[in-house]
Amino acid sequence: MDRRIEKVIRETFKFDNGKIDMRWTSADIPAWDSMGHLSLIMALEKEFSIKFEIDEMFQINNLGDIAHVLGKKLI
Repeated sequence: MDRRIEKVIRETFKFDNGKIDMRWTSADIPAWDSMGHLSLIMALEKEFSIKFEIDEMFQINNLGDIAHVLGKKLI
């Protein structure tokens, strides 16, 4: 996992240490509710100096989707 993505995930969802599973969804992360999703999107936009389109925001359904959506965005 990209260190910058991991940093955003850890800061947004308050993970101090431990393994992060890229298959995790909002069902696996209590802080990943609608507000948590917006916080994640905004933190990613800030970290990577990008703006997500609405449809891209809804493509992130698990942590692994972050790298996929960012990869398309940063090409």
